[in-house]
Amino acid sequence: MAPPYTFVRVDKNGAETTVSDAGYNLVTSQLGPMALVQVLADKKGFFAIKLPLVPGPAKLARFSYK
Repeated sequence: MAPPYTFVRVDKNGAETTVSDAGYNLVTSQLGPMALVQVLADKKGFFAIKLPLVPGPAKLARFSYK
């Protein structure tokens, strides 16, 4: 598996905030292998699969466009 991808939110003033978890890799249609991609997007945001870097449960995350 590739190193963890980090999602960062940048506000209108340029301040950055990390919004991803250090223990998980995020899989989206842009980042992940096609076999794992079950990503849905709409005008409000998108979903991404969070795969653990160590054995554990996968999670589903919702990201909003704002």
